[in-house]
Amino acid sequence: MKKLVWLYYLKKNLNYEESAVSITVKKVDSAKDFTIWANISNEILHGGYPIMHPENHYHLSQSGIMPCYIAYFNGIPAAGCSIMNNNGVSSLEFVATVKEYRRKGVARALCSAAVEEAFKNGSKVILVRAFGPGKRLYKTLGFKVY
Repeated sequence: MKKLVWLYYLKKNLNYEESAVSITVKKVDSAKDFTIWANISNEILHGGYPIMHPENHYHLSQSGIMPCYIAYFNGIPAAGCSIMNNNGVSSLEFVATVKEYRRKGVARALCSAAVEEAFKNGSKVILVRAFGPGKRLYKTLGFKVY
């Protein structure tokens, strides 16, 4: 059984700069964007099973309950994540990167942008559950094991 590790992130200054390759991060702001986000999440995290329904769960992102983000690598959707906020205590959720774009800085850029916006929107602490390769990513972002 895989060990699940909880990590936390205390607010600090994040300075993400785009690299020479084009990695852009977009907050989901339309049903079309949410479908792209849901497809990435469902394919990578759930083996294609539609845990996040592109239509039925869009209201979570649209209402701000679960803002979602997509990272593009040279214009191609390459990763997705979301933030769940509960009165200033947030969690980074559904972090998924398409296999071809792993280890290229895409997830790091994506998570940095999502975390930075969460703090701008009132989050005081951000949690993430991690196992496997995700632990390395979150540690590079400044999360600490507790």
